[in-house]
Formats: sequence, structure tokens, C-alpha cells
Amino acid sequence: ATAAALPRASKAPLALLVAAACLVPLPDGYCVLNRLPMNDGFSPPVAGPRDEARFEFAEKVVGDAPGWSGEPFVLLLNPDEVGASGPRDENGALPLPCDSERRAPAGRIEIRDSERGKARPVHLTFSVPHDAAEGSTLRLVCVLDVLRPIFEGDTYQLEPVERMETPTLRLGPPDAGARFQFLRHFGLGAAAVLYFVGVALLRASARRVMRSRASAVVSEAGEHA
Repeated sequence: ATAAALPRASKAPLALLVAAACLVPLPDGYCVLNRLPMNDGFSPPVAGPRDEARFEFAEKVVGDAPGWSGEPFVLLLNPDEVGASGPRDENGALPLPCDSERRAPAGRIEIRDSERGKARPVHLTFSVPHDAAEGSTLRLVCVLDVLRPIFEGDTYQLEPVERMETPTLRLGPPDAGARFQFLRHFGLGAAAVLYFVGVALLRASARRVMRSRASAVVSEAGEHA
């Protein structure tokens, strides 16, 4: 009877562990079910009007210490084609509100030798126009002027370097990126809770079975004596 007790007692915690595993790909399921266009280099990989999109440059920046500071600039080259309004520049492009990292080291810093010459990813974020058409493709110019820390002897200086790419961003429905992020955070958070509860219940179940087996062994030994 005790040999079968563990599988029976383990059904509930195992079900929780299975449910936890199913919650992790929740945002991917959302994209598949709604047939949303995916965009390489962007986080989240889906976006729609009113979203905040993060673009990571393919070429990393080599620096001698953690932290960098970037001055971003993003242009939408085809605002009329996608239905985006706003003041254009002299070439008819629409500048988009954008931001980037500002964590360049300041003052005296100490680093490990392993940090020197390390390539680090750089990124910027920008606002997708609220009136851009769902299903349209944004043609962008993303520029990031980066200040990276470079050591010379015992001191360092912030050396400028530029990154520029011309990505395209295919749009889904409004707030698609925000929904993706919500499902990601909700799925990971709920999965973590279910996982830890399931593991705790599984361990408690195993301890009960072990105590039951020990009691059975003691009982049998008493009967033989």
C-alpha cells in the first residue's frame, strides 16, 4: 500500500508543476493565436501603436568597465505611408520620442581585469506613433551616440562611438507589445509560485510516505519478534 502512496499523493503537486511549465510560453501562445508579426532585434518582439519598443543594436560596444551612456535619435522614414502624424524634418521624416541608457561610470572606479575589453550590448527605446496603422511596417533610422569607458593606465576616459542601423518594425494591433509584456510577467510570476508550491507539496508528500514506510517496517519487525 505504501509503494502506491507516493504516486497517488504526488498527483496534485505534479499537476501544479505541469501548469507552471504551461504558463511560461503564454506570451508566445498569444502571438501565435493572434498571428502577430514578430520583429528580430526588438523587445518585446511584437509591437503596435502606442507601444514602447526597445531596439538592440547588432554590433556591441567594447568598453573597459560596466556601464555606458547613450544619446539616441530615431527617425520614421515613411510617416505618410503608415498614417503617422507629427512635424516632419526637411526630408519628410518624422522624429520619434526616444530614450536610452545613462549609466556611464563617474568618479573613481575599480574593476576586474576580466571586465576590460568586454563587448556589451547597447539599445534604445522609442514610442511607436499612436496613429500608425495596424499591419503597417515602420521604416526606421536608429542612431545611438555612446560614451564608453576606456582605461589609460590607472585612469579612464569616456570615449564616443556611434551605432546606426535601419531596422523595420511590423505593427500588430494597438498595445500588442504591452499585452505581450503583461503576459510574460504574469506567466513567469504565476509559474514561479506554482513551481515552488508544487515542489513543497511534493517534498511533504515524500516525507509522509517515508514515515509511513518506516512505521510499517517497525510494525513488521515487532510482529516477527
